[in-house]
Amino acid sequence: MATNQPESVNDRLSRLENRFTNTEQAVAAQSNTIDVLVANIIQLTENVNNLALQAAQDREQAAQDRQQAAIDRPPRVQKPNIGYLGIFARP
Repeated sequence: MATNQPESVNDRLSRLENRFTNTEQAVAAQSNTIDVLVANIIQLTENVNNLALQAAQDREQAAQDRQQAAIDRPPRVQKPNIGYLGIFARP
């Protein structure tokens, strides 16, 4: 076919069908990619929520452990302050 001759209707329809097919495949691929990204975001959100919950539980446990340690610790006995001259005192 010469370059000055218009394309036949069948040729034009065939080209359009090919373009639509290519576009449909590209959209389907992007849709699958978006689905995977959404699933990843959902999983990451669940992971962050679980980590936040675990951190809160760990903080609570640490506070309870500190409180129990303070209860279990023997009372401090304060030594008398004998001052500087105390080094010369005889026992």
